[in-house]
Amino acid sequence: MGDPSDNYKGAKGIGPKTASKLLQEYGSLENIFKKLKTIDGKIQKILEDHKEQIYMSKQLATILTDVELNVNIQKTAFHGFDEHLKEFLKRYEMYSLINRIFKERVKVSPSVKTSGDKPADKQNQMDLF
Repeated sequence: MGDPSDNYKGAKGIGPKTASKLLQEYGSLENIFKKLKTIDGKIQKILEDHKEQIYMSKQLATILTDVELNVNIQKTAFHGFDEHLKEFLKRYEMYSLINRIFKERVKVSPSVKTSGDKPADKQNQMDLF
């Protein structure tokens, strides 16, 4: 079984129930393949046909815990948002983000006038042409 949310293909035809049953019965993926001849014909065929893909999915899903990191944790401390961010957000009229990040209400003009007489919220797409 793969994981479609992370795009791990796994073995088509083996769903969560079967995968769980196999892992509980054999203990590990390696043991499943060691004892492949004892597994039901249809499941055995699927496992044989998708062996490489199954091991690739396992490798992709495995989180490495033995990676050496040379990081000074003190240098990663968060000291607040920079004022440049606020200016960027204002420039692109991202007022709700300014309100959430900086806890500051930004006044937004209720209707921005365009080349026509109608306020922006009263125009329709055809007014653009």
